[in-house]
Amino acid sequence: MLGWYVFPVQTPRHDGSCTCGNSGCSNIGKHPRTPHGFNDATIDPEQIRKWWTTRPEANIGVRTGPKSGLFALDVDLHSGGYESLDDLITSYGDLPDTLIAETGGGGKHYFFRHPDVPVRCSAGKLGSGLDVRGEGGYIIVAPSQHASGKGYVWELGSAPDEAELAEAPEWLLDELQGRGPELGEGSVGKTLLEGSRNESLTSLAGSMRRRGMSEEAIGAALQAENRLRCNPPLSEEEVQRIAHSVSRYAPAERQEQLDDYPEVPDHVFGLLPESIQRTLNCFSSKQQKTILLVARMAVDGACMPNVWTQMETAEYAPDVINFIIGPPASDKSIAVNYGKRIGMSVEQHLAGHAQEPVYPMQTRCLFLPGNTSASALIHGLQANGGSGCIVESESDVLNSATRQEWGEFKHLIRQAASHEDISINRVDGGRLWVANPRLSACITGTPDQCTRFLQSTENGLYSRINLFRISGVARPRSQRPSTRNAEREEIFEREQNLNLAMYQLLAVRSEKLLFELSPPQWERHDAMVEELFDLAQMEDDEYLRASALRAGISAIRFAMQFAVRRAFDRGVRLDVINCLVAEDGDVDAAIELTKVLVRHAFAFSRELAGGRKESPEKRMLELLPDTEYRRAEIVAAASRIGFKERSADTCHKRLLDRGSVVKVRHGVFRKKTESSIQTPE
Repeated sequence: MLGWYVFPVQTPRHDGSCTCGNSGCSNIGKHPRTPHGFNDATIDPEQIRKWWTTRPEANIGVRTGPKSGLFALDVDLHSGGYESLDDLITSYGDLPDTLIAETGGGGKHYFFRHPDVPVRCSAGKLGSGLDVRGEGGYIIVAPSQHASGKGYVWELGSAPDEAELAEAPEWLLDELQGRGPELGEGSVGKTLLEGSRNESLTSLAGSMRRRGMSEEAIGAALQAENRLRCNPPLSEEEVQRIAHSVSRYAPAERQEQLDDYPEVPDHVFGLLPESIQRTLNCFSSKQQKTILLVARMAVDGACMPNVWTQMETAEYAPDVINFIIGPPASDKSIAVNYGKRIGMSVEQHLAGHAQEPVYPMQTRCLFLPGNTSASALIHGLQANGGSGCIVESESDVLNSATRQEWGEFKHLIRQAASHEDISINRVDGGRLWVANPRLSACITGTPDQCTRFLQSTENGLYSRINLFRISGVARPRSQRPSTRNAEREEIFEREQNLNLAMYQLLAVRSEKLLFELSPPQWERHDAMVEELFDLAQMEDDEYLRASALRAGISAIRFAMQFAVRRAFDRGVRLDVINCLVAEDGDVDAAIELTKVLVRHAFAFSRELAGGRKESPEKRMLELLPDTEYRRAEIVAAASRIGFKERSADTCHKRLLDRGSVVKVRHGVFRKKTESSIQTPE
């Protein structure tokens, strides 16, 4: 007995259709037959016998992860998987002998023993055409049938009765855990391709500057890495510009900026539903992926009608209000516009299949313009059953409207974000009214533009938005067309059509689809809110506590979106089921993403204050002794600015992480001085 947890999966028919009966099925022969998908997988012989007695033709799904004790590397023939695998083997060495299966589509599955560390599902993280099936996933195994008409078969000599499940090589686990070689370790690291060269060299430059290296030393090191690692190399002038840009910061200043606006952790992208990962992987820059994710969540939420979750005192839909803030020419609008495209098939469907959005506003539409009046906004929501989505790539569009008396509708956005009834009085004595509205929005702009729109943390809107601040400065980039453009267009066209199919399943429901968390998931959710509330208390702004408390709503909304989309991708009948329970991966991704966006909101509040507010870390650093000190002095300094003991430890750990203070010996610390910064010989 292998001890693998199995469950029945749909099967391709001889005519090419799927046994699920959906004529538009996009996952033929690969999605579960059971009500709860791979969560129904079992090793119970009686249940397994019952399933395959009833449906002997059913394909076989194996739940991957710790339960079955395995994970799988999926090599896709048509997406360059074999080429990507060859690149990895060339850099790190061969894969060990293990169980290997050939898929009906010309690809391969490599099976490995599950390690003691988490292995999340991912698509394209290791390279184009290389997917991983671990926690929160499953794999189809022989003798199942493929949509191509061929079957899954074990490779000769590599079947379970001929070979053993091997341990994954250390380099593979390092890549999956994001522990790959750091830049600067020599030519054994991964090649940097177009789209990632500038960002990677800038990150390396920032690391060297934090250690006190001069512009000349940084430039020399970057030129060497550029020649060894970049394909094709950047020009020497561009590399020197990176060194000069980063060297404008004091040695610790850039790290402080990056700590204030942390990145989304790498593993979060691997937790997302595969369809979302496919669109994000169209961009090589991590920052562009994050922008696209934040933008599409506003659109995805608006494309999920009749989905709700119950929290303590109210129900919430998956709609979100997101802000993306970045310097001019930072390419934020490119990813945002691709995010908007995901909803265009729904837009055209609502507007009678028109090629462009149809106005006046009384016509049904998904997207509502930002440069509008309060009454027109309500008319648009009314025409679409109380829902809509605003996507604007320049927040000045909203600024120009809200400066007019007729256009002031920020209070409507604030109310709609909480599904509060909205209304305005008409000049003729009448009244416009929308009960229980659903409004999503993604607004982008420069710091100055968004400061003019948001104004302060006190207006009630700030605590209801999710904010992502783009770090760094704009740099020149190549304008040459890429061979990836056609592939990107194809992926997004397919995605917007799938989004319409999902919308249509949800729109025909007569009752709400309820989304739920399990008790352990609620515990993780509540711990996140408590952690963020502690951070809010460290800020010199009482209104940010509301941001921390409302972050719990954002996390639920994110998890709801991920769970609905994952269920749709697997062929779950969203028009039939009554309840959808979150998977751990969806909740974990939502929590990590929420923590990042709230940290960005806290940091941007200091920009809103015009620099009059200092970060908690800077305030605490100023109060620490200039001589060596212990934890008692840390707590005493923190208490002078109102920090609790736990908050003091959190704040001091950040100072340690960014190098503002150093550990002298066990339990003894001191501030870092210029003389203590190590410079290269």
